[in-house]
Amino acid sequence: MMSVSWFKYLQLAYCSKPSTDRILYRAIAKQRPRSIVELGLGLGERSAMMIRLAQRFQPAGDFKYTGLDLFEGRDPRWPGMTLKRAHRLLGNLAEHIQLLPGDPCSSLAQKGNLLVKTDLVIVDLDHNPDLAQRIWTPLTRLIHEHSRLYVFQLQASNRKRQFTLLPNELVYQMAADTEVALPRAA
Repeated sequence: MMSVSWFKYLQLAYCSKPSTDRILYRAIAKQRPRSIVELGLGLGERSAMMIRLAQRFQPAGDFKYTGLDLFEGRDPRWPGMTLKRAHRLLGNLAEHIQLLPGDPCSSLAQKGNLLVKTDLVIVDLDHNPDLAQRIWTPLTRLIHEHSRLYVFQLQASNRKRQFTLLPNELVYQMAADTEVALPRAA
């Protein structure tokens, strides 16, 4: 698949809908990530655009994308796509596309070692606040000192939901503050 043109990048970064995704497109152009991990794919259009845009800056063989989503396990009240549709939509966009179905925390616990040193992490778990609280510890395995992590959340200043860049130090702090319940031995 061909990467996006310069004109298409400008349209994505400054005029696209929903406007909340624009910050991600600008971050890709600025950071030029070799790897993206996205938690919560929604309908997949943003994922497809991010992959195509990232390939503008990286050779196809050097770029990796991993998407984690509940897919069919999602609450039917929230928009999303099936795993089969995700493979159809995203599977041919790059050489290294990996889609992991199920709870993102469990998937990261199982596959996290394969995702270390991820350049760009996007967390869009707005419809699952319990999961959003448990995700910080597994995420610390993925990031490195130059990683960028964007979280879709409610902004206190304007009461709107948008992607916010979290400093890596805050991610580590949130992971340390998360209570871990260990199972008792029988």
